[in-house]
Amino acid sequence: MRDRKLRTHTESQSGPIRHRLPRWSRIALVLVMLAIVATAGVKTGNWLFNIHKAPEGKDRIDEFLGLAQRTWPAKDLTLSVEPKNLTINAGEPIRFRITLSNPIDQTLMLNGWLTPEPSIFQSNQFPVKLNISKDGLAATYHGNAVVLPPHTNNDFFRLGPKQSKTIQLEVSKGWEMSASGLYTIEIWYETYLTGRYIGVNAWTGTTNRAVVQVQVNSPEGMKH
Repeated sequence: MRDRKLRTHTESQSGPIRHRLPRWSRIALVLVMLAIVATAGVKTGNWLFNIHKAPEGKDRIDEFLGLAQRTWPAKDLTLSVEPKNLTINAGEPIRFRITLSNPIDQTLMLNGWLTPEPSIFQSNQFPVKLNISKDGLAATYHGNAVVLPPHTNNDFFRLGPKQSKTIQLEVSKGWEMSASGLYTIEIWYETYLTGRYIGVNAWTGTTNRAVVQVQVNSPEGMKH
C-alpha cells in the first residue's frame, strides 16, 4: 500500500511517464528538417529566378544577374593578345589585337559590346576590361562611366565550338599614354550580363588575364 501511494504521489508531481527520444536523436531530427526546408527554399528561388521576366513595356538591365555564378578564371572561354610587346614613339597610336577563343564543344553566346573600359567602372555592359599602369600608377582615362539602353538580341554573338573572334583595340584614344616610359596593359573579358530578360542565355564569368608591355619613347629618344 505504501508503494502504491508513493507511485501515485510521484505521478501527481511529475505527470504520467512518457517515452522520449534521446537528446542526440532530437538534434539530428531538427537538423534533417532544417536541411529539407533549406533545400526547398533554394529550389523555389531558382525556379522563380528562371521564370522571371521583365514587366512588359519596361526596360531593365540585368547588370548583376548571375553575379555569384562564376568569378574565377573560366576554362570554356580564353583570351589572348598579340603582340605582347610594343615599342612606339610618343604620340603614335597604341594598337594590338585580342582574340576570344572557345575551346569546348559547345556554342557560347557572348556580349558583343567589345569597346574596352577601365575595370574600375565595373560595368557588365562592356566586358573587355583594362588596367593600364606606368611605374605602378594607373594611367588617366579620358572617358566617363556610361550606362546605355539594355542590350537587344543583336548585341550578342555566337562563338561556335573551337572558334575564335579577333578584334583590334586602340587604347591611346581613351587613356593618357603620351609620356615616355614603360606601360603595362592588363586585359581580360568579364561580364555577368545574362540577357535573360530578352530570352538570351549569355556566357557569364571572367577569362584569364593577358598582358601587353608598351615602351613609349620620346621623339628625341627615337633618333638615337
